Amino acid sequence: MKKLMIVLFMCILYGGCKNNVPEPTIVYIPVEDTINAVKVVNLTEELHRTRDSLNAYKNDTAISEELFIAKFKLEKIKYYNDIAAKGNNIKFLRGWINRTLEE
Repeated sequence: MKKLMIVLFMCILYGGCKNNVPEPTIVYIPVEDTINAVKVVNLTEELHRTRDSLNAYKNDTAISEELFIAKFKLEKIKYYNDIAAKGNNIKFLRGWINRTLEE
């Protein structure tokens, strides 16, 4: 009888001491604002497409890091030239280009 009590006590002790990690529960929150819900879904889908396109670009073209940075800087300078062409922004163009080249 003592052996049976010891075995039961050990089983209870062992069962209570296990590191039981509770499984995460998924909580669905009802959304009544369907317009914003559609925006969130669209933004999520756009994010996935952007990640996929960046991964495809990175894997397909296999350009070096230096070439990628040079192309990025060139596009940035083109963008600054477009801004400088509008309005009275030409006075800032030299500073923008210098900062871009120093990066």
